[in-house]
This record gives sequence, C-alpha cells and structure tokens, in this order.
Amino acid sequence: TFRQNNIGFIFQSYNLLPTLTAVENVAFPLLFRGEDRAIREKKAKKILKDMGLGERMNHKPGEMSGGQQQRVGIARAFVGRPKVIFADEPTGNLDSATTDQVMKMLLKKI
Repeated sequence: TFRQNNIGFIFQSYNLLPTLTAVENVAFPLLFRGEDRAIREKKAKKILKDMGLGERMNHKPGEMSGGQQQRVGIARAFVGRPKVIFADEPTGNLDSATTDQVMKMLLKKI
C-alpha cells in the first residue's frame, strides 16, 4: 500500500505490458488502488496527452517507437502522483525537447 501511494518507477527498459495499450499500461497501477475504471482511464488519457502521446493512446508497445514507449513508462510513473520517483535513465531514449518536458514534469511533480 505504501509503494502504491507514494512511489513511482521509471524503468530504463520501459517494462510495459505488451498486450495492453498505452492507456491501459498507464492506468494499470491505479487498478491496485481500487480506482474505478473510468477514473483510471481519464487520468491515463490526460497524462498521455500531456506527454504528447494523444495520437498513440490506443497503440500497444510494439506499435510505438522506443521514445514513445519511454514516455508511456514515464506517464505510468506519474499517473498516481507519487511523492517519490525512482528513475533509471528516464530520458535516455528521448529527444532534447521531450527531455526538457519530462524534467520540468519531474520538478513540478505533476
């Protein structure tokens, strides 16, 4: 329970579930909090839009580039608004503009 409510992880290797869409991957951690499906999806869609992935929400990881998959992983870490984020090279596969965006998000604790 502590981890679900306070800690987010950004993995270098994304760790996305290949059979789930971007929205489903991002919403997945909220399932363990017992949040309603509609609320989970609304939060996931908002953060994916914030990450510039509005057009890729219904794509599975294999249908996205490495940078897009990394942004989905970042969105998944942020969706629960954790107090602490553990990140293993969170911007290694991102372009400069997206790296700046992610770093600003980390500083703002979206």
